[in-house]
Amino acid sequence: MKGLTDKASWWLLGILAVVLQLPHSMALWGNGNYPTDICVYMRCAGWIQDGLIMYRDMFDHKGPLVYLIYWFFSFAGVYGVWLLDVAILYVVLILIYRMARLYEDEKESMLIALIMGCYWQAPFIDEGSPEWLALPGCMYSMYVGIKHYRDKEYCSTLEIILFAASVAVCLCTKPNISAVLIPIALYFTIHLLRHWNWRVFLRYTAGVVVGLAVIAVPITLWLMSQQNTQELMEAYIRFNFVAYSPTLLRRLLGFFYMTAICLPGIYCFVLITKYGHTRTWRYAFLCCLCLCSLIPTAYIKNGYPHYLIPCIPMYALLFILAWPYIKARRKLYLFTVWFMIFVGVAFMGIRSYLRLMPFEHKHTEQAAMYINHHISKDDHVAIVEPEDRTKWNALNPNYSFAYRLWLQIDAKPASSLFYLPPSISKEQREQAWEQMHERMPKYVICTQEHDSIFTSWGYTPEVRNIYKEYSILVRP
Repeated sequence: MKGLTDKASWWLLGILAVVLQLPHSMALWGNGNYPTDICVYMRCAGWIQDGLIMYRDMFDHKGPLVYLIYWFFSFAGVYGVWLLDVAILYVVLILIYRMARLYEDEKESMLIALIMGCYWQAPFIDEGSPEWLALPGCMYSMYVGIKHYRDKEYCSTLEIILFAASVAVCLCTKPNISAVLIPIALYFTIHLLRHWNWRVFLRYTAGVVVGLAVIAVPITLWLMSQQNTQELMEAYIRFNFVAYSPTLLRRLLGFFYMTAICLPGIYCFVLITKYGHTRTWRYAFLCCLCLCSLIPTAYIKNGYPHYLIPCIPMYALLFILAWPYIKARRKLYLFTVWFMIFVGVAFMGIRSYLRLMPFEHKHTEQAAMYINHHISKDDHVAIVEPEDRTKWNALNPNYSFAYRLWLQIDAKPASSLFYLPPSISKEQREQAWEQMHERMPKYVICTQEHDSIFTSWGYTPEVRNIYKEYSILVRP
């Protein structure tokens, strides 16, 4: 990479973003083994286009901005989703590179971006999650904060606007993610108070108001037009704070991911502390940053790896600050570079294999073709998953059957809880059964354990043994 320029680095990072998204491409363009979250968001986006009201006609507990983003990109189908994910990863890699350039030359900055992209993107990121959508804003805020610290200058108005917009994006996707931005906002505030200037204060205030308004006002107007404030509060606020117990497997996976992603950050922090010559308050800032970055994962008990995505800006900063001490020790330098790249490539291989695993999507396609042939767009359909949580795991072929089937059915959900996840409360499940009983959907796809319920309502089975467990029942 001798003679590497910033412009050439941007092109190389674009190629890297495409390569790192190859496992995701295999799922979207290959055998239909889509990530479950993407299935839900794309289906909700499609129903929004059809005029259904989010949170009222279909239930999910993510922020409103998630569905609006997918509504915008869903016009291009799975290609739009892939383009969204590549764009997010590209922006994140560019910001890591720009942050590294504050301290290193082009070659070293490109190497840092490559290592970060391989190590943290491949094993720990789940495309489509709210954390993933908010990551560019979090990374940009980190970049602006570190640039401000290094140059000892006030931020520009545009930087403040984008920082405030990043806060609004976090709040409108998943509120706890915004905790990552607290140390940066605190640093801006302390610096402003220590070097008080009325003009700068008014400029900062105006920038914050504009940045928040750019994101919040359109979303608020959209929600007001939907008249679904109560349903929004129930789904987005109350449901997200209802704890439910994870399986032992999920706990073990959560422990593995947390340990794997935290060790490099801890190691970098130790290097900075041992060899760095800096002021005490800088360590206080780093400690505050580490604490606030872990807040988004603190109350969550399921151990999903994408819950750790908000930690990535913190680890990027620690890695960049520790890089001079790593580079000064040749053996440590070689070990760090090759180990982190090896881990990233290995996990890319694992993800590719999982995406290309034999997936019996033909059953999903056959069920969807059968139902679409017998219904109109205004008909209601119900899909009922197993209530036993132990049946919900990535190694079970029934996993996400409802998610992927909904993507191919052109009908309305018979219940706002259109996929009946096991994590819902007993009251919500009873409400879903009441809605289904009231609407009496034309077709019901359910597990055999639910056959007797719908048979008592007068339904008769038409197709049996889909996925060896599901049946299609028709309304009398």
